Amino acid sequence: MTETENCTPLECTEGECVGLRACEHCEPDSGNEGQCEFGDWCEWGACSKPCNGGTQTRSRPCPCGNCDGDPFETRECNTHCCPDMPQPQDGEKFCGARINYRTKEPATCCADRSDDCTFIMSDGRPCFCDAYCIREEGDCCPDYVDECMPNIQPTMVPTPAFTPRVPEGDPGCTYNGSKFSTGGSTKSNCNVCTCESSGSMNCEQSSCLVDLEIIESVNINNDNNWKATNHSQFWGQTLAQGQGFYLGTLKPTDDVMQMGSVDSLGEPDDIPSEYDLRDETVLSVLDQGKCGASYAFSTAHVFNTRSAMAKKQGERDELGSEQKISTQHMVSCITPGGCGGGRLADTWFHIKNQGSMDEQCYGPYTSGRNNDTDVCQAKLRTECSPLMSGPAYKLACEEDIQRDIINYGPVQAIMSVSHDFYHYSSGVYKSTMSPVDDDMMHSVALIGWGNEKGVPYWIAMNSWGPEWGVGGYFKILRGQNESNIESFVIGSHPDLHGHS
Repeated sequence: MTETENCTPLECTEGECVGLRACEHCEPDSGNEGQCEFGDWCEWGACSKPCNGGTQTRSRPCPCGNCDGDPFETRECNTHCCPDMPQPQDGEKFCGARINYRTKEPATCCADRSDDCTFIMSDGRPCFCDAYCIREEGDCCPDYVDECMPNIQPTMVPTPAFTPRVPEGDPGCTYNGSKFSTGGSTKSNCNVCTCESSGSMNCEQSSCLVDLEIIESVNINNDNNWKATNHSQFWGQTLAQGQGFYLGTLKPTDDVMQMGSVDSLGEPDDIPSEYDLRDETVLSVLDQGKCGASYAFSTAHVFNTRSAMAKKQGERDELGSEQKISTQHMVSCITPGGCGGGRLADTWFHIKNQGSMDEQCYGPYTSGRNNDTDVCQAKLRTECSPLMSGPAYKLACEEDIQRDIINYGPVQAIMSVSHDFYHYSSGVYKSTMSPVDDDMMHSVALIGWGNEKGVPYWIAMNSWGPEWGVGGYFKILRGQNESNIESFVIGSHPDLHGHS
């Protein structure tokens, strides 16, 4: 087998499939030239229909990309008949009328029997919009099929959506008040649980991104100055998936960490005890989606905000007032980078020497939808003028960081991420456990500081959307290098003249 990128193959361990991960060049495998063998099959994906016959798909990994055979396999499933249901009348909406109170979007159908999924039809009979109506009772609402039975696309991480009723003679299993036939499955948070012939449910043991025990342990400890909560956007994902989707800043190399810091700014003489950049300028909350690209988002926020503030202060601008650096360009075109993480020093070096592109010219950010880095389009965007910056510089002292924020705008900071950080809700964060990974870090923008009940803090903007934390922001303990937040803080000055 020849040398290759993407040398860590897809693996299936304990029912969980882990995708390809970019890494350094692999050494040739002298004992396996040409074709290689497929790995073990992943579990079957969800059935495309809960009754009347559907299909489900599973896949198997090919470590070298040159295996002999089909990586996918399909079989029939849920071939039993659906019960008769009433025909919908013109204009009648039951399941399709449900609206999520928070997002104002159509709500999903219920998995368990719930009053929230109960409706009264015109003839006075109750109907339901949940999995039990078709599996057990046959009392579904008329629009249940259209609203609650869309085809489910094959997935590498299966989430079984339906389990047929327990046939006679099958002992089955009871789990969380529901009955399952032998072989039937359900999902508990991020783990698939399968009914075994012994009558017991066997559940995977992956660490889930949302951990209710962590939430409880944080909230009952009065020594903690912050609160934790269950962020629904993370529910059902493993911790490993969260680390891959929501971080994305590689630990700086030793020589970069040792770079010299800039001389201290002299002004202001008296640093205020509290400062919030949001009182000075409008900031947009960031959301990297499911793409490990915090390096690109924090960089773009620092560049764009500092550029806007410099223009406001009267610096000459030859590039136009509406230009913003493209996050998608950084994700697709700067290496190392993509959705697998990048280094801040490499990103700023690229912007200084080659430039990045304007968001309107290059195109919007899309990698967060599907964890796809996308092909770099820079050579096709010849009409786009490069956006450039001066060199990145390091800020070593607390006072230097504060003066830089006041004078120029947000600064960029890396941080180690512990499992409890994903649950942050409010207060001044201080980790209660060790980091998950010392090498895969996170980067955020520091925009201010203050004190809460005598506890000093930094105000930081995260890139996990407005539903996380306090509207997308968080406070973190200041002055003690909490979670390495003060270990590598940098700034850079956008070049408003279009050259470095």
